[in-house]
Amino acid sequence: MFEKIKQLLNEPWSTGDKPIEVKRAIVSEITSKTQSIGDGERVFPYSSVLVVLYPKSQEMEDTLLYTLEKAWDLKGEVFEELTEQHAQFPPDLEVTTRVSRSPHPEPELGKMYTISVSREASTEPIEAAIVAEQLSIELTVVEGKAGQKSYLFKDKLRINLGRLDKVQHADGRLLRVNDVAFKDTGKQGEAVSREHGYIAYQAEGRFYTLHDQQSKGGTTIHRQGKPISVTSRDARGQRLQDGDEILLGRALLKVRIR
Repeated sequence: MFEKIKQLLNEPWSTGDKPIEVKRAIVSEITSKTQSIGDGERVFPYSSVLVVLYPKSQEMEDTLLYTLEKAWDLKGEVFEELTEQHAQFPPDLEVTTRVSRSPHPEPELGKMYTISVSREASTEPIEAAIVAEQLSIELTVVEGKAGQKSYLFKDKLRINLGRLDKVQHADGRLLRVNDVAFKDTGKQGEAVSREHGYIAYQAEGRFYTLHDQQSKGGTTIHRQGKPISVTSRDARGQRLQDGDEILLGRALLKVRIR
C-alpha cells in the first residue's frame, strides 16, 4: 500500500490536482480572506476554517488521505503565511481538513475542494475577546534610539519591532507600521532591520513569544546571562519571560511582563 501511494504521489495528475498544487491553492485562498483595518494593518477575523476535499477517484482519495496524515501541515502553513502578511489572527484558530466521497457541490468552479470559514457571533475586534485576561508587556529601550524610551502594551496580539515608524514599498505602498520603531541613525539603529521581528501574545497559554523575520542583524534573548537565539525558521518563536533582554542587531530592549 505504501509503495502504491508513493507511486501515485510521483505520477502526473491533471493540472492543478497534484497534492502540492492543491495545498498551495488552499493556503492561498484561506489567507486571501484577511481584511484591512487601516494603516497597513490586516486581520484574519475567523476562528475556524473547514476544508473539504472531493477526490475524483479512489486512488486520488487514498493519496490525499495519506498526505493529510503524513505530509501536510495545513494549519502550520496557514499560520506562517498569515504571519508573513503581518496579519493578526486568533491564536486558537482551527484549520480542519476532511475528505468527502460525495460529489462536489459546485463542480463548475473547477476545484477539488471547498473552504468555509466561521467566527464567533461577537463583532468586536479580535483583541476584545481576550483583553480582560491578557498580560501586559513593557519594553524599555536600553541601547539604541527609538520613538519612546519605554512602550507599554496591554491589548495587542502582535507587536511589530523594527527600524522606522512606517515601512513602505519602493512604489510608496505602506507595508507595515512598527509599534517599537528604532531611528535610522547610529550603529544600533542601522543594525535593526525595517521588518526585524515581532512579539505575539499566545492567549491560550497567556504568554508572549518573540519571532525573527529574516533580519540581517539577528535576534537574541538574553536570560540570566545566557543567550537564546531566535531564528526565522522557528515559526513558533521563543517564549519570553519577565526580565528578559531582547537584542535586535545591536539595539537592546528590557522586558517586563505583568
